[in-house]
Amino acid sequence: MMIHRRIFIVTVAAGTLGAPFPILAQRSATKYLVGFLAPVAPSGRDDSLWQTVGTLGYVLGQNLRVEYRHGPYERLADLAVDLVRLKSDVIVAVGPPAALAAKGATATIPIVFLASDPVANGLVASLSHPERNLTGVAYDAGIEIWGKQLQMVKEIIPTLSLVIVPIPSGPARRLTLFTEALPTAARALGIRIELIEGREVEDFERGLQNRSRQQAEAMMVPPAPFFFDHTRWVTEIAASSRLVTVYAAREFVVAGGLMAYGPNSDALFRQMGSYVGKILKGAKPGDLPIEQPTKFELVINLKTAKTLGLAIPQSLLLRADQVIE
Repeated sequence: MMIHRRIFIVTVAAGTLGAPFPILAQRSATKYLVGFLAPVAPSGRDDSLWQTVGTLGYVLGQNLRVEYRHGPYERLADLAVDLVRLKSDVIVAVGPPAALAAKGATATIPIVFLASDPVANGLVASLSHPERNLTGVAYDAGIEIWGKQLQMVKEIIPTLSLVIVPIPSGPARRLTLFTEALPTAARALGIRIELIEGREVEDFERGLQNRSRQQAEAMMVPPAPFFFDHTRWVTEIAASSRLVTVYAAREFVVAGGLMAYGPNSDALFRQMGSYVGKILKGAKPGDLPIEQPTKFELVINLKTAKTLGLAIPQSLLLRADQVIE
């Protein structure tokens, strides 16, 4: 069952919520405030995070409350400042733009982020030794996972030559990962990448109508929060465009997408929850190395494949962790 949460209203002793992270261990009987920052509403994706935090002794509505803040990229900096003003004990930031906004808003409040390639995105200088108040989970293995996704698509379409990739507009660093690193992975497979950048659904729809892009046979959807917030739309437009599409998470395949390869989302949020709990118990973020995914999964929807008239190679089906029929 999907649980939708907003704000738990509690009475908090004045002056306690803004304490630096080394003091947190002294406050086991106090109610803690966690700020949650993301470009889009979590819509239940964060359930695993709070469940993990709960196993460490911090239970929503009892000794823990959450303030959610979400909005477009240009508002994230102000939303981060708001969470600092509220004297959050920890800020959870989902996605590179949210994490960068949180980093810019505070150098003292612990930040636990979920982000792709945090070194390249400018979040931390090192995975093993992150910044003083930052730690978290790296969403993917960067260029390696993109290469694997493209290879799987090419197993379905051996003659594949052009793949389109929709990219939500955002920080220049994040776009650089796709404009430089992704084409590098694609060239090794003889594939050309064409990006569609936009802010709204309409931007991507116009991009897909571009005549040159209509020659594409496949699409790769990155793990941007925007697409998680528009799961049904992105899977429907992929189907209507008859594009062989690979996604970054199983949620899209459950919603009708063809195929996904990437980390298990619940596992990622559990990893974040573990770090939030450790920090509330007194751990310093800088002493917690950036964790990386421990479980990758391949999910294939055979019903969608049939609708598209595709024959999924047996070699790919045998590697799948889940096949939806």
